[in-house]
Amino acid sequence: MRILHTADWHLGHTLHDVDRGPEHVAFLGWLVEVLASEGIDTLLIAGDIFDAGNPPSAALQLWHRFLVDAWRRLPELHIVAIAGNHDSPSRLEASAPLLDAMGRLHVVGSAAPERMVAKVPGAIIAAVPFLRPMDLPVGLELAEAVRVRYAETVAAARLAQGPGDALLAMGHCYMVAGQVSERSERKIQVGYQLALPVDIFATDLDYVALGHLHLAQAVGGRADVRYAGSPLPLAMDERRYRHSVEIAEFTSGRLTARRARPVPRRRPLRRIPESGAASLAEVTAALAAMPAAVEGDDASLWPLVEVCVAIDRYDPATRAQVQAAGVGRAMRLVRVAVDAGRQPIPLSESLGGAVHDLPRLEDLAPRDVFVRSWSADRGTPTPALLAAFDDLVTMAADPEASARAREVRDRVAPPRSTAKARGAA
Repeated sequence: MRILHTADWHLGHTLHDVDRGPEHVAFLGWLVEVLASEGIDTLLIAGDIFDAGNPPSAALQLWHRFLVDAWRRLPELHIVAIAGNHDSPSRLEASAPLLDAMGRLHVVGSAAPERMVAKVPGAIIAAVPFLRPMDLPVGLELAEAVRVRYAETVAAARLAQGPGDALLAMGHCYMVAGQVSERSERKIQVGYQLALPVDIFATDLDYVALGHLHLAQAVGGRADVRYAGSPLPLAMDERRYRHSVEIAEFTSGRLTARRARPVPRRRPLRRIPESGAASLAEVTAALAAMPAAVEGDDASLWPLVEVCVAIDRYDPATRAQVQAAGVGRAMRLVRVAVDAGRQPIPLSESLGGAVHDLPRLEDLAPRDVFVRSWSADRGTPTPALLAAFDDLVTMAADPEASARAREVRDRVAPPRSTAKARGAA
């Protein structure tokens, strides 16, 4: 049996307002070819299929078109996909009845026990989506509650395991010692406070397919517990990553071989200079030396370029000079930053002739904004308050799933006012 493990597609993603759709189209076309040429039996997609809980229609079309293409072209292929923290469980599962009816396509959006065990030829899979606070047992410390949910799902998978079946798990979570990209992986489960230990995954698991971190890596010294990484760089910081998919082979239910297959990068990301800042003359010379645009070229895959200019004082003409140097070049200038001896910042954030070190709103998750606002006059928010805020964000992004979770919790532990009324009766 041979599986292909991938994750963190982020369909619908934009980088500095540039649509990544053409890159995703190229990746998905390449992926279907690889599935065919490598003789893959099962494709595992470990979450963050979409970049947002309410993805644009173009992203939804990409997802469904890929499923149909793979289903038609590869009549023996099975696909198992789980929701990530960027995905809406209810939206992802809205098409589940149709996919189930087509056969060989299994999507797990919510943490419903009846959907979290998937059977494919040669393997049984404990497919655990991104776990939100409302998905966890009440009354346990957060990390322990996550451990319990994984243990329950793996135990259910063991019961369904047949002779010769590999025992696999899938998850979308942040593991201890995982290497992160600061700009694009800020929305980590409950901040960086919940870094899960690798021993939440039982040693009898033959392979654990993880998503959430965009750098392909093994976890905790275990070669069988891996992040596939993202197929595209989702921030300039990730341009040096090796983007790939993982291919694993099993014989008689045991992992016998594993290798990474690099994903072709269709659109280069460049930073001038590669690190730090350069003088205005150096930056404009580097831009002017880039290949000239040719009429008829496909501009949708031109390199995206970010520059950082070293300055002594703010000059409003700097940005215009940089932009002028890039005119007629086969590239797209997406960000101009300046460095006055501190951290690089965008010129658009320079006010009153002075350089101010301000964060960009696009780099802040809702939790970051809440913590900054609360801390300004109330001190550090407590873990309980942060957990409540995370619940509110989840409810706002996916009210249908939140309503179902509240119904379940109310049956297990009725609200205090209801319990009092029953006691009085």
